[in-house]
Amino acid sequence: MLALLLLGMGNVAEASLSPQEVASEKACPIPENENIQVIEKSVIIDRSRKEVYAFWRDPAHLPEFMERVERVQILDPNRSQWIVGGPLGIHVLWDVQILSDRAPYDLAWCTWEDARIRYLGSVRFKSDALSGATHAIVRLKFRLPAPPIRVAMALTGVNAETEVETVLQRLKELLERNQN
Repeated sequence: MLALLLLGMGNVAEASLSPQEVASEKACPIPENENIQVIEKSVIIDRSRKEVYAFWRDPAHLPEFMERVERVQILDPNRSQWIVGGPLGIHVLWDVQILSDRAPYDLAWCTWEDARIRYLGSVRFKSDALSGATHAIVRLKFRLPAPPIRVAMALTGVNAETEVETVLQRLKELLERNQN
């Protein structure tokens, strides 16, 4: 599902959001009266914050670690269009807009308002002064898809929490394997 979103499960208190995340929530509102899910997961990657940020920031890299993302077309420096494979051979297309970009500290994005899958995502990059590793913290807030898509997801075993963990693990393995 992360690939259906970008990137366990649980509600994250508003107080735990960074100022950039709060601003992004205001710029990309997802009505609370809808069926909303929030996922926050993290991974420690044995690479510098600058390297992890640069890799994540380039949308062309997303298909390398997000299994369901088939293609990302860069429309301009802050917008991209994604083609994602879903359950039962369904393909979904949506546009993503960068909301905030504070290199190499954090990045926030959301789908356009008319997107079939509506979500807001952010990633924060924290350096470990002792090891030089980077702690990447991903937060996704999204409106669950329409019931027919949810049923297809359930029937095919698609689980958002598991997909987030898998994608982050693949990112870690990819970046650490390519270490010089």
